[in-house]
Amino acid sequence: MVEPIGTNVEEGESIEDELRAAGVIRDGHFVLTSGRHSGVYVAKDLITVDPLLVASIGDELGDSILGDDSSLTSVNMIVAPVFGAVVIGSRAALQIVGGGFTCQFVYAEKDPHGGFVLRRGFDKLVKDKRVGIVEDILTTGQSVASVVKEVRRCGGEVVMVVCIWNRGNVQPKDVGGVPILSLVTKQIASWAATECPLCRDKVPVNTDFGHGASS
Repeated sequence: MVEPIGTNVEEGESIEDELRAAGVIRDGHFVLTSGRHSGVYVAKDLITVDPLLVASIGDELGDSILGDDSSLTSVNMIVAPVFGAVVIGSRAALQIVGGGFTCQFVYAEKDPHGGFVLRRGFDKLVKDKRVGIVEDILTTGQSVASVVKEVRRCGGEVVMVVCIWNRGNVQPKDVGGVPILSLVTKQIASWAATECPLCRDKVPVNTDFGHGASS
């Protein structure tokens, strides 16, 4: 493992512990974007608030690529979908460079049709590269699948997907047949509103996070 450039993780502390301590993982009663209810919410946008947390997680993601045994250390381009994964993706690329490998970083932007596109000349940079796609949270895999498709369209070879948390049990078949590495793989329970035990127990919906904040 490459020595991290900067980190706030304590010895023996897991990534999940680190995220919970930073307030990224929250317990309560939440309405998700899908409309389903859950007792746990991942406020992933809060990851970028703490530069040391970004450094720690980005380094872990970079080390996941460097430490894989499937010749994936030949990844020489990191691509991240906007917005949340951009900062950690850039940091992961820096960690790979720190390990003595050549690696560049670009990001994919949303297009008007709900997919992702490489603009700003990034499409030309990706051509003929071995690409690792970095994402923060995987729920359905649809965003990453769109990025995989775009990278391939531009002539890049997608070698792997690496993420902080695969909370939706997303499989390689869901992202174009690409291997997935995740720092956390625990699934988060959710229920239809009519079957929610928290509603049954009259636990108030959190109005600061999730879809409850906009209702």
